[in-house]
Amino acid sequence: MRVLGIDYGTKRVGISISDATGTIANPYITLTNDHRLVEEIIKITNNYQINTIVLGEPKHMNNDQSIIGDKVLELKVTLEENNLNVILVDERRTSSEANRIMRDNNSRKKNRKEKIDALAASIILQTYLDTDYTAN
Repeated sequence: MRVLGIDYGTKRVGISISDATGTIANPYITLTNDHRLVEEIIKITNNYQINTIVLGEPKHMNNDQSIIGDKVLELKVTLEENNLNVILVDERRTSSEANRIMRDNNSRKKNRKEKIDALAASIILQTYLDTDYTAN
């Protein structure tokens, strides 16, 4: 069973997809955050027969919700209205971790910006896959 991961941003939204066994998260694509976002996400879930989405929940280090937290919750509700199961996962430090991985792999700065969001989405998704979130 494949699972989709989302790193939501005001301009770009990173998407990752797990392997068929639901064990390993892989960066997939970075989408533009515009009026077609939900349509694009639903198209991907249909193409890969995905019904569970792991959505990064943006929080500050003190556990307060970040500025874009309301937008993330709106996306969650919209996706659930389309018969998708959406699970929120703490995404603190995923973007900085993705940046570190890209730097460590000597990725050029130009290429980093294009791939960083999908990589952050894969970190969010892998966190879910490695943790028993179903127990919560």
